[in-house]
Amino acid sequence: MKMTRNNVGTTKGPGEWFTGEVYIDAVAAPSAASRLNASSVHFAPGVAKG
Repeated sequence: MKMTRNNVGTTKGPGEWFTGEVYIDAVAAPSAASRLNASSVHFAPGVAKG
């Protein structure tokens, strides 16, 4: 497996998934032969999963 750093910035989490402010950072994006991706999720204080 080859790991490379992506250039994707932080995005706001979708409102239908979360309540409140949530931010998602892409860690790994899928390559041509894979559908695997990884993200890091940051929750603001008081946020709940929807």
